[in-house]
Amino acid sequence: MADGFDIRIEGEQAERLRSAAEAVGVDVVAFTRDLLAQSMPDFEEDDRRWAEYLRTGETVSVEEAFAAFDAEVARVRARKAARKAG
Repeated sequence: MADGFDIRIEGEQAERLRSAAEAVGVDVVAFTRDLLAQSMPDFEEDDRRWAEYLRTGETVSVEEAFAAFDAEVARVRARKAARKAG
């Protein structure tokens, strides 16, 4: 398996990425890597939670799940607001 790979982004997608990166004052490559990192699922966390469920049979309540979801949404929004302000 390769350690990495190159990707070419052209046209409208490239311009949108460049504009978004400039808007927050970061390099377009770093910006794009951050977007990719944010969009990748965290399988390690999923595996850990599944193993814990199999071990204990305990689940998370809907209220706890929504609270965690709301907290994550607030964290992402705060990060976006900080980028816009910075």
